[in-house]
Amino acid sequence: METFEEFIARNGTDQDMQSLTESFLSQVRAEVLLIGKRVDDLEGKIQAENDLARKIDLLAKQKKWASFLSICILAIQMKDISILRRIRKR
Repeated sequence: METFEEFIARNGTDQDMQSLTESFLSQVRAEVLLIGKRVDDLEGKIQAENDLARKIDLLAKQKKWASFLSICILAIQMKDISILRRIRKR
């Protein structure tokens, strides 16, 4: 996911900060939908997996994505990008 600073650099600084923030949050909203799909897809893989070690790995990955998704949704609802700045980029 692109950081807000990268978003500003890519979109230029000729816009006011409010419109840049709204555009960035709109982009985050779209990425949240993709992450939600990834979490759902992992659920299917977890159900189908027979190997316990692999199932545990998939559950850990699903938990990581679900936590990230929750933080992104919180930032969108609060319209506060500072929440997203606290997330380590992975």
